[in-house]
Amino acid sequence: MIEVVAGIPVRCFESPIAALHHFTLHPQACRLVISDFDMPEMNGAEMLRAMVAQRPELPAILFSGSTKEEIVASSLPAHCRFFSKAGGFSHLMEAVQLLAAA
Repeated sequence: MIEVVAGIPVRCFESPIAALHHFTLHPQACRLVISDFDMPEMNGAEMLRAMVAQRPELPAILFSGSTKEEIVASSLPAHCRFFSKAGGFSHLMEAVQLLAAA
């Protein structure tokens, strides 16, 4: 399903496996990936690493409500950023606009 948020087309997935499958079929169609850390089947960092292995320049945002994921976030690829949900979603939207414009 594609929605438009703040002028940016957004595709949402029910699982990281579905997102990774779509990305594998259409890697150049994605300008930015936003993922929660805690998901079924695989965590967001694992999904992002698999995507970046296919497309190293892919910008991505990983966010979480738990600070323990900051340890995992420190090992993310260069174009990936970590955000805590505690920081509020206004910071997330600023990052989206910045990374989508790049």
